[in-house]
Amino acid sequence: MPEFKTLKEIVEQIKECGFECEAGPLTNNIAFRKLAELADVKLPD
Repeated sequence: MPEFKTLKEIVEQIKECGFECEAGPLTNNIAFRKLAELADVKLPD
């Protein structure tokens, strides 16, 4: 299993998986959007 050293690495990996939540694509989830913001990861609008 790969080791992640930064929050950015973790968010980038989750983003690439394309998981879905109650709001549809994970990128629609407000908690994930805040996590990406904190990690300085650009998400689609």
